[in-house]
Amino acid sequence: MTAIFCDMQAVYHAVTLETQNRESSNEAYCVCYSLDMHHLGMRHKHERRIGLKKTPQSRYIVFLDKLTFIAGVVGPFTVVPQIYTIFSTHSAQGVSLSTWALIFVVTLPWVFYGIAHKERSIIVSFILWEVANLLVVIGVLLYH
Repeated sequence: MTAIFCDMQAVYHAVTLETQNRESSNEAYCVCYSLDMHHLGMRHKHERRIGLKKTPQSRYIVFLDKLTFIAGVVGPFTVVPQIYTIFSTHSAQGVSLSTWALIFVVTLPWVFYGIAHKERSIIVSFILWEVANLLVVIGVLLYH
């Protein structure tokens, strides 16, 4: 394995893998990941994503993926009673603007994280959370 440093953030590894043919020829694959990914254990996820490493999905993992997607979609709807109360009574008494605004701000990076990593469950879940949080903030600003 050869490591070539092209800048302080990236490391290129040339990995030699045997081809499917029974010939003696080898193909070299170049895998790029940041040093941070390596230390966070993300290298393996990156290699699976680009097809360098194949791992079968167990039934448990498939179930867990579906369950977290459902929870991610259903979770934001737990804020609906708060939104309904604010807009139906035209009162936001007892609802903290700073808390809901901070929740909105802290949740926003998760949307970008999901987009960057192409994680559908994170993208959908946190966009729904952002909409729910924003509706609460708007309600508080209108009726406080």
